[in-house]
Amino acid sequence: MLNRNMLTLTIKPLRLNRVMAGIALTCSVMAVTAFSPVVNAITLSDAWLAAKANEPQYLKSQIDVQIGEADVDSSRAGLLPGITASAGANWSDSNSDEVTGQYGIRLEQTIWDSTKWRTLDASEARLMSKALQTSAQKNALAEKVISAYLDVASSQAALNLAEQKYNESAKLLGLTEQRFKAGKIMATDLEDTRASHVDDQASILTAKASYWIIKLPWQI
Repeated sequence: MLNRNMLTLTIKPLRLNRVMAGIALTCSVMAVTAFSPVVNAITLSDAWLAAKANEPQYLKSQIDVQIGEADVDSSRAGLLPGITASAGANWSDSNSDEVTGQYGIRLEQTIWDSTKWRTLDASEARLMSKALQTSAQKNALAEKVISAYLDVASSQAALNLAEQKYNESAKLLGLTEQRFKAGKIMATDLEDTRASHVDDQASILTAKASYWIIKLPWQI
């Protein structure tokens, strides 16, 4: 019995150090996550719609396409026929009841103007370039959204696993405490179980921290 007590006293500081290390890790993670709510899970479709509605570069590319379309319309308008209308009325000096009207419509169109055609070609080329850039932006955004969504799913799975392991270790700790009170196990066994339980709690907080920092493309 003496040797057993001496062994317990010798190892106990080491076990306590492990517990304190686990508590320190828990506190440090809690400091990061205390004011950091876990991100609400959303569907991939919702994430994609939100990304298209909020990602700055993609929105800018869409505006550039709209500007290009307006330039093409303006350039094409210079090649369309021009119509002018006129109207007038005259009173007869000899007969005040006599009024004559004059109406006219004039249609003009340039048969060929190379400058206007070059302007139209240039504006259409710019529009095509902007449309291709928008398509590239959309593809890049889709890749980012899918990558971020998969990261969220992976972090969620890790969090669920950590929570399951923590719940199981809580049950094991309760049983271990009962066995210790009944004198069936040594104090070192109880300390090991407590330390493992603290480690599992720290794993939950770490998983929550990892889950929280994952952001969608427009939030980066």
